[in-house]
Amino acid sequence: MIQSLRVAHRRAFLALAFALPLVLLVGLGARRQMSSNSAELPATFRLVKSEADVWKKHSQPVAFYAHSQNLSQIYVSVTELPLTDPDLLLYWSHEHEPANSLSADAQLLGPIAPGRPYPLDSNLKSGYLVLYSLAHQQVVDVAKVEKMP
Repeated sequence: MIQSLRVAHRRAFLALAFALPLVLLVGLGARRQMSSNSAELPATFRLVKSEADVWKKHSQPVAFYAHSQNLSQIYVSVTELPLTDPDLLLYWSHEHEPANSLSADAQLLGPIAPGRPYPLDSNLKSGYLVLYSLAHQQVVDVAKVEKMP
């Protein structure tokens, strides 16, 4: 009985020795590649405003773009690599500045990636961009945004 279990375990370990590296290589190959900042923005976007010091705690440059055919649609883009906090999400909040947690009116724009354009409300008034760490369940940084020209 013990001999048959040893044979089964040996075969299982040999199978795992070949399968696990293969799974790792397939997973690494299937990851999405990070593209450069210029490749993310369509050629029809034009820069409306760029600000370097909008965040309260960190200096992450932010650029605002408008579509050349629809100037009322505004897009925001964080132009440099984000902070080292895990699982950063970008939110938009209309009402008030969030303290340590998200407000009820906060709208998820998406996971943060440098150069990726995030659409904002077409009737943009002043509000707040919020960097939120999903892993830590807390607000990492807040940026006040004034009305676009």
